[in-house]
Amino acid sequence: MKNSIRLKKFDYSRDLNDLFNVIMENNEQFLFHKTLQLNTKQDFEKWISNMLTYTYKDFYVLYDDNIQKQIGYVYSYDVRMYDGVCK
Repeated sequence: MKNSIRLKKFDYSRDLNDLFNVIMENNEQFLFHKTLQLNTKQDFEKWISNMLTYTYKDFYVLYDDNIQKQIGYVYSYDVRMYDGVCK
C-alpha cells in the first residue's frame, strides 16, 4: 500500500478550521509551553498569525490522502541562524 500521509505547508484558507479544532483539544495543550487561553476562532487566528510571524520557522500539517483529512501538525521554532539549530 502506498504511503498516504504527507506534509503540506500550512494554508489559512484550507487548514485553519481543522487546526483550531485539534489544537484547542485539552489533550493537545501539554504540547505548548503554556496553556492557550483562546476562546474563539478569531482569537486563535490572531495567535497563530503572530506565532507564524515571530516564533515558528516552519509550520506544516500532516494530511492523510486516504481519508482526505488533516491528522496532525509539526513545526520548528527557536531557530538560530548562526549555526542552523532549531527545535
